[in-house]
Amino acid sequence: MKNLIFCAFLFVGFFTACHPKTNPVSTNPEPVSRSLEAGVLEGWVSIGPRSRTFTPCGSDRPVWLDGPTKELQMEYDAVKPNYSYAPVYVLVEGNLHASRAYPFGQSLTVTQVLQASAEGPANCPVQTPGLITASGNEPAWKIQIDPKKEKITLTTNYGQTVEVLPYCHPQQWGKEWTWFTFNESKKPVTIKMNEKACGDSMSGQKYSAEISVQADDQLYSGCGGEKL
Repeated sequence: MKNLIFCAFLFVGFFTACHPKTNPVSTNPEPVSRSLEAGVLEGWVSIGPRSRTFTPCGSDRPVWLDGPTKELQMEYDAVKPNYSYAPVYVLVEGNLHASRAYPFGQSLTVTQVLQASAEGPANCPVQTPGLITASGNEPAWKIQIDPKKEKITLTTNYGQTVEVLPYCHPQQWGKEWTWFTFNESKKPVTIKMNEKACGDSMSGQKYSAEISVQADDQLYSGCGGEKL
């Protein structure tokens, strides 16, 4: 009888070891990036007149894009959404090398485009801020950047001048974001956001980001994002 009980105990222990209990909290494991062949890079390309970058999946540090090659430019133009600097998901073969392009430090030379599409896999989402609203004082101004409506609205001159600027995808470097757009006179407008605590110069209210707008030789500085 004792031998029978001992054998049953060994069987239960063996079964438990081979079939561990499932943790209900982790029934949906984190997505794992697929393995790629040597020399193949995966990420997002953004190309425009003032910036061209490649951002690897999962990174907030893009590299400067050399060229781009004729093949990459054609693939990019064929699938990109209809706004400036729109991100395009790519699989490319290429070479990374040191670069003096500030602030990147590295550049990518693409030798072959394996895939290009406006949509990327679930484990490689494109990074972009949501709705951004910011304002400043002396002179009073405000701006709203709405990626869903693909619209940028700049209000200056104490509310008397309202301009709707062409939407563009922002260029990222860590917690800093830059939008390159232009006004009705085709003059460049540069919007910069730094995810750094900022205090309104009049009310003292704290916000999550410093934001500036350079337009028509006028620099507007203020705060935006979430209230702190």
